[in-house]
Amino acid sequence: MIEARNIAIGQNIEKTVCFKLPNGKIYGILGKKGSGKSTLLRLLSGSLSPRCGAVIINGFDLQKEPVSAKKCIGYLPQDFAPYEEMTVMEFLLFVADAKNVSYGRTVKQIRELTELTDLDTKLDRLIQKLTAEEKAKLGILQACIGNPDILLLDDPTRGLTPRAKQNICAFLRHLAKTKTLIVTGSELEQMQELCDDLLILAAKKSEASGKFEVELVAELDGNDPEVQVIFDSLVALESPETPRKKASKRIGILSEQSGSCETVDENEEEEG
Repeated sequence: MIEARNIAIGQNIEKTVCFKLPNGKIYGILGKKGSGKSTLLRLLSGSLSPRCGAVIINGFDLQKEPVSAKKCIGYLPQDFAPYEEMTVMEFLLFVADAKNVSYGRTVKQIRELTELTDLDTKLDRLIQKLTAEEKAKLGILQACIGNPDILLLDDPTRGLTPRAKQNICAFLRHLAKTKTLIVTGSELEQMQELCDDLLILAAKKSEASGKFEVELVAELDGNDPEVQVIFDSLVALESPETPRKKASKRIGILSEQSGSCETVDENEEEEG
């Protein structure tokens, strides 16, 4: 189970979010642009520390027991960018090493998972030669290394063709037979089709403080007709976060050794 206890997603720490997500379902975090979906997943993964409240993963406090908590989760960040000079196998072994997963255990899991994604014949192929769909599958596979109970996937179908999105969703449903999935997205129809339950986020700028704040406006069954009504009422916002550095090589890996989210950046330049 993942539990959020009074965590603030936006700038206003007085506006907090609480929820409990029992294991065994696909949960969707739905919202328009700037609603804090990626920030929420960063908080749940431990790659961003909450300014207030707590995140509990299968009974472990993510701040107080990070190593134990992060053994339970696999994370795919929205800006996932693997080393394209590596082969598929080299990269997955690199991730396993960062997570302190044994070589033998990793190779067995890689063989099993790649057979489900048609990447089993491309283990020796350079990542730069993969299609967009294959890279999306690779991102999900790296989150699965170590066999965590819970997968946190930030917009895993972003930028893909409709057919590729269908293929990715089919793979996610297969993974959901044995894992809990928390997936972000902004396409209502796709999220309703994929997810059992939806958490809908809304963002606004506080008139009183002028601060950007996020609230959980609804937690509903994915097939509830009210989802459409609520989603249509949402407004897309540009988050006022400070400009982030743009990384040509950026990989977020949840490390079991340190309990931290290791981020590797190369060739960074400031965004304008």
